[in-house]
Amino acid sequence: MLKASAEGFNPFDKYKPEIPTGVQLNPGDEDFDEFEAEGLKELSKTGFVLIAGGLGERLGYSGIKIDLPVTVVYPEYSYINFYIKYVHACRDRALKLDPKLNPTTFYVPFCIMVSDDTY
Repeated sequence: MLKASAEGFNPFDKYKPEIPTGVQLNPGDEDFDEFEAEGLKELSKTGFVLIAGGLGERLGYSGIKIDLPVTVVYPEYSYINFYIKYVHACRDRALKLDPKLNPTTFYVPFCIMVSDDTY
């Protein structure tokens, strides 16, 4: 691939970038409910990746950004806590939607991508 690139070959030459068409979804609309129902069917096949490579220096915080508090009322309630609770809620919902899932072995994959600074 590097040799081909050095010779000027671009495997993407035949493709033209374009803005994809989409749908505007608003909670409470009929379309929203239909799309949500379709998405929930796939919930048991879903995984999450949190990109957490930076520090909170520009924010005046000395730790990693995902450890920032979400609220000042509960300072221990950080963004990482928020994300994990969301993933757990997705797991619980998937278990309710699919009785074939085994509650003792089913999990929703959750990966955190870190940098050398945040490892």
